[in-house]
Amino acid sequence: MMALILILWRVLRGGAGWMGGAARWLWAAPARALAVLCLILAVWGAVEHARASHAAAAAAACAQARKSDLAAAIAAQVKAENQNRSASHAAQISFQAGQAGSGHRFDAYAAGHGLRPPAKAPAPDAPQNQPAAVSDGAAGAAKLAGVSAPALDAPPADAVWVSRADWHGCDQNYDYARAAYDWARGISGDPAQ
Repeated sequence: MMALILILWRVLRGGAGWMGGAARWLWAAPARALAVLCLILAVWGAVEHARASHAAAAAAACAQARKSDLAAAIAAQVKAENQNRSASHAAQISFQAGQAGSGHRFDAYAAGHGLRPPAKAPAPDAPQNQPAAVSDGAAGAAKLAGVSAPALDAPPADAVWVSRADWHGCDQNYDYARAAYDWARGISGDPAQ
């Protein structure tokens, strides 16, 4: 636009040739100069209007794209929340099912591996401060019969003793960890177990 104004200024100063003649003709009547100025302003206004229309169309397209992206993001978030909720529910059901059978799993393992049943608590009416009579059990009976009792197998030196409470705690922790693992696989979309 500035270049056009500079060219017009040179022409209007009265350059040589046909441009000088056009300038003299233009300035001969003020109405002609006003008409040319109005024409220049009209062209400039049309160009600026076209730029503004293009900018408004681009802004509208951007706003529409933003709305569609926002709708897609909300739909994806709702889908992820529903997937997470169903995976969490399935994991909770799995955890509860594991907890329901935890006592039976220990009893089955104990029976299958020859573990001793839990010790019974002493009867509440038993005297507390009196020493209990010591019985030799099978060894005492064998001595009376004159036969030596077989030696009981000693546990290996690297044996680990676990209380039943610890066993049940580990079992519950396993159920919880397995349910969390299944939940994580469910929300990641990896159904392989």
